[in-house]
Amino acid sequence: MRYESFVITLDPQGARFAAFRKDNPYLRCHVAQGIRGAEIARDARLVQGLVTAQCLDRGAVSDGEVGCAASHRILWRESARLNVPMLILEDDVITHPALAEVITRIDFSFDIIFFGVNTDTLLCTLSPEGVREFSSFADRYPPPDRIKQILAQTQSSPLVYRRLLNGFGMCCYLVSPEGAAKIAQRIFPLRLDQVPIEGMPKAIISGTSIDRRLNALFAELRCFVARPFLAWTPNTDSSTR
Repeated sequence: MRYESFVITLDPQGARFAAFRKDNPYLRCHVAQGIRGAEIARDARLVQGLVTAQCLDRGAVSDGEVGCAASHRILWRESARLNVPMLILEDDVITHPALAEVITRIDFSFDIIFFGVNTDTLLCTLSPEGVREFSSFADRYPPPDRIKQILAQTQSSPLVYRRLLNGFGMCCYLVSPEGAAKIAQRIFPLRLDQVPIEGMPKAIISGTSIDRRLNALFAELRCFVARPFLAWTPNTDSSTR
């Protein structure tokens, strides 16, 4: 599969991005300059369709969430425009050395494939038999050394792709042009609409970030998560509860 790789970072010259390069030396990624949400004025947030006025009035969306949403949306639109799948990473992720080779073997139809998710919250997938499976993780906030230990013990083959029903985090995912167009069109604006958690009738969240909003769309999209994970994040920036 032909695809392009991009890593989103706020500071390409900073220590965080230097650590990303050191931890992922086998990846060849273009640098996508991240957008600082604090630099997007209220009127611009509304005109660009990033957030609803109600969300802004209630202070329900942080500057960081606005910047994150805007940064990912730029790449989604570019993937759709160029008709090229994109591997999109955030600059705190650590990936498996075989990730790039695994992607070349992907030949099935999809909108988005996650190679890792936030492990400080729930993951719900659908088994091949149609059974909903819920996962929670002991390594909720794994430090880099622990992540490297896990990845060193991870076999990249065989790899299973499970249908994703609920999950959070955007640390490392492959999006098809069709998927990118659907997500960019339907996920915005970020809003207070209630998003149910699949299989947990009483669990409701507000769609005030892009990963929360995606949970409202998973059932309608061709979304998968790779098991075992080929990408891990320390979750130190996670706001998911």
